[in-house]
Amino acid sequence: MGRIFQRKNRKGYYLQVAVPRELRKELKTTSIVRKLSNNKSESFSMKKEIEEKIKKELRDLKNKNLLDKKESYKDEYDMRIDNLYMKFNHEYFQKNLVLNEKAMVLSYWHCIGHEADFKEKNSYQIVKFFNLEIIIHNYKGNLWAIENSCPHRGTKFFNTNRGNSKITCPYHGWTFTPDKAFIPRKDTFKDEKLINDARPKEWKIRNINGLIFISYKPLFSIQEQLGDEVFQIICLIGESIYQNYSSQDIVFDSNWKIAIENALEPYHISMVHKNTLAPLGISNGQNKLYDWASIFHDKIKSSKLKKTKRLFEKMLKIKFDFEGYWSLYLFPFSMISSTEATTFAHQLYQPSPKLDSTICLTKLWCMEPNNKKYDESLKCFYKSVSETNLQIFKEDAEICSQINIESWNEKPLNFESTLEIKINHFRNCLRKSDKLVN
Repeated sequence: MGRIFQRKNRKGYYLQVAVPRELRKELKTTSIVRKLSNNKSESFSMKKEIEEKIKKELRDLKNKNLLDKKESYKDEYDMRIDNLYMKFNHEYFQKNLVLNEKAMVLSYWHCIGHEADFKEKNSYQIVKFFNLEIIIHNYKGNLWAIENSCPHRGTKFFNTNRGNSKITCPYHGWTFTPDKAFIPRKDTFKDEKLINDARPKEWKIRNINGLIFISYKPLFSIQEQLGDEVFQIICLIGESIYQNYSSQDIVFDSNWKIAIENALEPYHISMVHKNTLAPLGISNGQNKLYDWASIFHDKIKSSKLKKTKRLFEKMLKIKFDFEGYWSLYLFPFSMISSTEATTFAHQLYQPSPKLDSTICLTKLWCMEPNNKKYDESLKCFYKSVSETNLQIFKEDAEICSQINIESWNEKPLNFESTLEIKINHFRNCLRKSDKLVN
């Protein structure tokens, strides 16, 4: 507490406030003295306000010193890491980028699915990025996105990744819609205005011809992030999709960056997918690189598959048509791929709090049939495609589990095959993102 006193041979009243011990050396004093007023009663009425101002100044200075020390420690730590890396030339000493990755989660648009995944009223899906969970929910035909945490005490609304339910907290029954909150026993809360404003943390959501994107605080508009050409492709894909045939979670015992890089290159196909993907005859293909996306396209050598395509052209309403295998990567976590434009597979690679774990949510999307008489034949086809895709992802998960995260870094590949161009593009995106989010 400050004290008011009078100085010898001086008019007026003064306030003295003690300086915290940790600031005394820097300020070279043990107390701060400020004149209040020449009038005694006025000085006592001013005491509290001036005292609070001085205390705030001291707090700000203390916080600045702590921040400076923290930055100094960080600089020293970073320099030590750099020195160790230069000395040993080993990736073990690379810096952990998890904080930058979490900032990336909040600042980019993520393609999480299609409106066909949420056809039923109150249907929902949870996507997970590290220790953050976001619910995408169908409320009376409109999708909205909120974090899976009740604003009251932090309880999860849902413990299952997909389902059908209202947004109701299982702890105290708080229930939310996009524009209302229903809070039991609201009269027991002291601050009625505060309780009326209680809302779960909401994410931005955009629908592009059916494809659903979410972001918390985006760096760009969706069109800026995708670019005009990819945006138009997204529109065509979204318009093509009729229903969701299957949704499956595949656990990769590897870091998400390793899982993504595996999906970006065809180099491993002949070794890892000998009996699943390799028979299609995918080889070099062509790559198109954009600011935050990339596309791989290759013709398929399998004559059997080409005949099948001609058959399905009669059975399906194909709006985005192409020959062969086609794959679109959307930085940072999403991919959409297709063989002969007869189905589309969507993958969302979700980073886990564990450094060596990734949950890949994969969906198989189908086209609208030209006639209901084809329904049974198409179901058999979709079942076969879904089972094959699952096997391919299990093979990918197995090989990725054998890659040590310590061997990875975001620098360009030391040994780059022409089949791995998209990996270096991905790493370049990571480096660009690091600069943007810092």
